[in-house]
Amino acid sequence: MSKTMKGVSKQAPGYDQMAFIDLPVPEATDDKVLIKVAYTGICGSDIHTFKGEYKNPTTPVVLGHEFSGQVVEVGANVTKVKVGDRVTSETTFYVCGECDYCKEKQYNLCPHR
Repeated sequence: MSKTMKGVSKQAPGYDQMAFIDLPVPEATDDKVLIKVAYTGICGSDIHTFKGEYKNPTTPVVLGHEFSGQVVEVGANVTKVKVGDRVTSETTFYVCGECDYCKEKQYNLCPHR
């Protein structure tokens, strides 16, 4: 497996400031998994980030947090997925952590998202 992967990264605050870059492939250690991304969606927060509309963006940042792919490696403590499983991301840009939905880990239904 290659030691690098491609990513689209916002390099600095402001409009655009995007670059197609090489990134190190992370390791699937302990309770982590490595996913080979097949598809990535572009959502509203990606567009706002591209346009520089967030006041305090932390850069550099890789965009495309809505994705699907296949698990290619699992850490030693991972028990709920295995190599070969197809998965999607659960994006929680902001959730309150306090409502009934958050307490039941149904973050996508949080009324404060």
